[in-house]
Parts: sequence; C-alpha cells; structure tokens
Amino acid sequence: MSEENQKACTTYANAVRALAAFVEAHPEVEPPSIPCPDVYRVNIAGFKLLALSHGVKKEKNYYEDRFYLRIYIPYFDADGEEHNLMIDYNGAREEVCKRVVTGIRRVEECYIPGRLEPAYNEDIVEWECAPILATLDEVPEA
Repeated sequence: MSEENQKACTTYANAVRALAAFVEAHPEVEPPSIPCPDVYRVNIAGFKLLALSHGVKKEKNYYEDRFYLRIYIPYFDADGEEHNLMIDYNGAREEVCKRVVTGIRRVEECYIPGRLEPAYNEDIVEWECAPILATLDEVPEA
C-alpha cells in the first residue's frame, strides 16, 4: 500500500471513529442514516485484495463497462440485532475482464419525438473475465 493510500485510509478511519464518538455522546440528537459508501477507481490489485478478504459477504456485478464489488460488513444495533454496512467498490470492467467483439449488429433508424436517430452499427461484445476473481465465485451470492 502506498504511503498516500495509507494516509487516506487512516484519515477515513479517524473520521468514522469521530462520528461514532459524537453520535454516542449525543443520544438526544437524531443520528445520521447509515450510508452505503461508494469507492470508485478501484484497480485490479484492489479487487484482488477485496476478493481475498475474509469474514465479510461479497457480491459481484457487472453493468456495461463497470465492475462492482459489494462488501457487506456486519454490525449490531443497540438491541443486538445484526445488520450489514454495504460498501460498493467500483472499477472499469476492463480492469478485470477483456472486452471481445464477437460481431456487429445493425440498429435501424428510430424516430424519437423531436428528432430522427440515424441507423448505426453496434458492436456485439462478450467479456472474458480474469480468473483473479475466482475466489468470489466460491462465495454465495446475496
């Protein structure tokens, strides 16, 4: 881990601890909702580390040119009921998969109110995903 990234992680953890301390010290104030943070620009090395993390449920998904890895971190509420904090890690699909054009399809012109969309050719794409995420395939989907 780079020194810059380590500092960012320490700063984030300190901020979360400060928020927790504030909320616990002021029970008369409505606490903020629990967020579902997003982390963008995760690279292949980051996905490898997340895929190998233990003790948390993981869920992977792809959408167009993006790869998403959701981590569920369990915690207990004041009544002892278990919940999950969700963190979404997002990266370019090309970081973990290879884009392969398998053909071309013709999309005909289409009238959309106010304009005519011209016809165009569109790539038919398949993704060959690196086995680096194979550890995720062993984890039950949420």
